[in-house]
Amino acid sequence: MVDGQAYTFGVSGKLWRNGLVIVHHQTETLWSGVTGEALQGKLKGKQLEILAAQPKVRWDEWKTAYPDSQVLTLYGFQDLDEDGYADYHFGPMTGVVPVANRDDRLHPKARVIAIRVGSREH
Repeated sequence: MVDGQAYTFGVSGKLWRNGLVIVHHQTETLWSGVTGEALQGKLKGKQLEILAAQPKVRWDEWKTAYPDSQVLTLYGFQDLDEDGYADYHFGPMTGVVPVANRDDRLHPKARVIAIRVGSREH
């Protein structure tokens, strides 16, 4: 949401600082998928409202909790038994552009959780 209004977004096919850039369909504004900041376009400088994260759940668990749910794909059913990004997830590469300020305290692909309480990040 931006300024209390819900928008629809899609994948732009672009990266910014090795992160996904999404496009706002109504204004074609480009947004950082990492920071939620509008990078370019009519809404440049705006910030997406941060919503509470949803836990990662398996489809069968979700379907049990929400039996009327549907999955929509562009081409119909897709076999998702294989992770199309497995080589990236388990390989040494950490983005398209090399990282300028590497920090070796954590594995480059370690999962981390960021928590914001009010305006403070933890």
